[in-house]
Amino acid sequence: MHLNKSVEISSFPTEEQRTTALIAFLVDDIPLSIRWLDRVHILSRFTEGVPVTEDDKALMSKFVVTKTCHGRESSSTSWVEWIEPLTVHARHPFAYSECEWPEAELRPLKQEMKKRGVSAGLQSTDYVLVQSNQNSNTIRQRTRNFLFDAGTSTFQSSLNWFLCSYHQRGIVFDQLYGWEYTLLEPSQFWQCVPDAVKPIYHFFNVPITSHITDPHSPLRHIKATAREEDFVSFKLDVDTSSVEIPLVLELVASSELMRLVDEFFFELHFRCEIMRHCGWGDNMPESMDWLRLDRMNTLLLFSDMRHKGIRAHIWP
Repeated sequence: MHLNKSVEISSFPTEEQRTTALIAFLVDDIPLSIRWLDRVHILSRFTEGVPVTEDDKALMSKFVVTKTCHGRESSSTSWVEWIEPLTVHARHPFAYSECEWPEAELRPLKQEMKKRGVSAGLQSTDYVLVQSNQNSNTIRQRTRNFLFDAGTSTFQSSLNWFLCSYHQRGIVFDQLYGWEYTLLEPSQFWQCVPDAVKPIYHFFNVPITSHITDPHSPLRHIKATAREEDFVSFKLDVDTSSVEIPLVLELVASSELMRLVDEFFFELHFRCEIMRHCGWGDNMPESMDWLRLDRMNTLLLFSDMRHKGIRAHIWP
């Protein structure tokens, strides 16, 4: 439904028409968002054994995973791995409650969220459902778990959230790789990293690059480190579209890399009628390489990655 709605919204010729249609839909969608967010919160606390509900079937997205064993008698087992839906919000459904856009534009949406008692920060990740070990420990007998965090900042920012969220779903990482452009004071940085994490954390206080042949490309590190039987989670959020988008397009174009990366988190800055007033600004091209930077093509990119087997999440 949301992909079709993004097509409809993108078809309007003026920004005013697109904004009006978007906000009207966001208001109407609040009850459904409450329901699927409730399912995400329940599912995130378990690895398996949660009864399937009608809301799961109607509102959540899913991967159907099949394990096939070849021997004297071939056998296969299939199960469902749930994931949050891709939505036109392109972040937490209630994140716009904190947007400081002129009140007249967002008033209907803010009033409805206040009426229903829902809100979230612009950077809230409470809508994201990460991989569970039902898949990672069973489907290919994976032996190692890797997390690559490009744009990690300090440990308390994204990395701590990832470790806690995955641990809750039964996944513990063997190695962590992090990159950060902003120069950080080393002793203060490592003082905030838990002792148990320090032996497995490889931190690079340098900007990443997009081309896989460069030594500071996360894709190069993934390719050099991981095997297909490993579980690889990759987060990309460096707030530089000229680096991020070529990197993502290189990932999508490489069948080898697509086989290595299992889960992907990416904040794609596109020409959002609301976020341009809430931090992204107006200096955004209509397209970069072959990717049009609008709502419809953003959802299509993530949808395509999911159809190719990657658990792709829109990161806030």
